[in-house]
Amino acid sequence: MYIEDLAGVLQTNLTTTKLRYTHGRHRIEMSLYGQLGIFSGNRPSALLKLRYSDIIVTLLRDPSGGPYRILIEFTYEFTKKFLGIKDA
Repeated sequence: MYIEDLAGVLQTNLTTTKLRYTHGRHRIEMSLYGQLGIFSGNRPSALLKLRYSDIIVTLLRDPSGGPYRILIEFTYEFTKKFLGIKDA
């Protein structure tokens, strides 16, 4: 799955009112798992160092009166740093 595909899936999951979940947090968890899969696909060991303090979930009010917008932010403390152009 590419990031463009995930963006469509997440937008549908977070904005539609036709999907029903037994608990409201399941909707947010599905978004979180999708994003974690994209971010750590090449570095699965980065997930082992992830803590709750590295994840920030914020509800943003929609100015047009629609459902709240959910913003999930990660701190990238344990990801690979960009050190310039690599020799091939």
